[in-house]
Amino acid sequence: MTCGLRASASGAAAGAQGSWAVGGALWIAMEYCGGGSVADLVHAADAPLGEDVVAYICAEALAGLAYLHALGKARASKLLSASLFLGAHGWL
Repeated sequence: MTCGLRASASGAAAGAQGSWAVGGALWIAMEYCGGGSVADLVHAADAPLGEDVVAYICAEALAGLAYLHALGKARASKLLSASLFLGAHGWL
């Protein structure tokens, strides 16, 4: 069983590497994002995030949602900082 979502050529979304149904649970192996989540970034910061950082996060999140929506894959009803992941070099 696969979920049908692979990494985009544009880099707008992390790709699923595979998925498995085990004992009534769905397990999805996603592309590794070594920078942690945006929630981790917020908690680790000693001060509020700068406007430029927040603008970057919003723009990248919206680009990813637009990409997923165009594929018919956007299913989330809310967007959480804990579900936005950063690559090791800071990309969202």
